[in-house]
Amino acid sequence: MKKLSLSSVFVVSLIVAGVLIAGYSIALAATVFTDDFGTGATDSTVSGWTEGSDGAERRAAGSGNDSASPNGGRFAVIYGDSGYICRTVATTGFTNVQLSYQWRGDSDSSSSGDNAIVEFKTSGSCSDSSGWTQLADHDMQNDSAWSTQAPISNVGLNNASVLLRFR
Repeated sequence: MKKLSLSSVFVVSLIVAGVLIAGYSIALAATVFTDDFGTGATDSTVSGWTEGSDGAERRAAGSGNDSASPNGGRFAVIYGDSGYICRTVATTGFTNVQLSYQWRGDSDSSSSGDNAIVEFKTSGSCSDSSGWTQLADHDMQNDSAWSTQAPISNVGLNNASVLLRFR
């Protein structure tokens, strides 16, 4: 069974501010949304996120595949083929929006086809099966250590209200 772990989801907008001597620009980042899933004991829900039918939870540090998140706090665990977490992120007024997050796969996943998908859409609902734009696809079996996703950009994330889904 597929099991995706997430920690520290960040949505930022890069703003180029001013031109310095020799033609260099300074890029500043405005935080649009962040969630590190808090601290404390394991919780059977992921507050602030809509969950898919296979379920998800905020988990405290464990061992092995459930080792502590890179920041030492709780992390979201998403279960099974129908599991996901999804939420609305308002990027209205922001351009150059980028998504980054820390994630970990599961070496115990049942097949090499168990992939974690990160996607968004600008209308509809979290449970929709179509209309999503894929941002990332992670191989769950080969990636059982915590990884930081390099910032992902997509023009569709700019200046909108988007549904962001991890499944």
